[in-house]
Amino acid sequence: MVLSPLVLMSYAIGMSNRFDSCRILQNMKPAREENLRLEYEKTQEMTIHYDTMNWGIGAILIAGVFGMVGLSGDNWEAYPLLALLSAIVLFIWRVYYMRHKAIQKIKFQRLQEIEKELHLRQHLLVNCADKAGKLYGIKGDWCAWLITIGVPAGILSMYFMLR
Repeated sequence: MVLSPLVLMSYAIGMSNRFDSCRILQNMKPAREENLRLEYEKTQEMTIHYDTMNWGIGAILIAGVFGMVGLSGDNWEAYPLLALLSAIVLFIWRVYYMRHKAIQKIKFQRLQEIEKELHLRQHLLVNCADKAGKLYGIKGDWCAWLITIGVPAGILSMYFMLR
């Protein structure tokens, strides 16, 4: 028996309504300290995972773009196309990066909530230092934007300057 896509979709929607995560969160009882510590540890691991994955994928894509430029050599006619292709690829990476940063931000907020409850300080201190203007250097979000715009612009400028 083969089910139509419409039947499968309605089943999936029905299942997702049955397990509504927002409703589950509202009905949860306060966790004990050991559960909070475990949640803290796992949430910390996931924030590191998202950050490592974002920049790992970005590094591979940027290396691929520079590899394509290197393989193009003196074929200057290919450079505008490479600039366009790199802009598209890096923009897609940037959108992917922004999604993971949004998830990471939620996880950092949860880490801070747990820290307040357990009287821990790791992320709270960083947050206070950031608000006080004591953190220096470029933030990862700005760096990702510079890469997304700068790499294609650099390839295009090579085309106009070196041809």
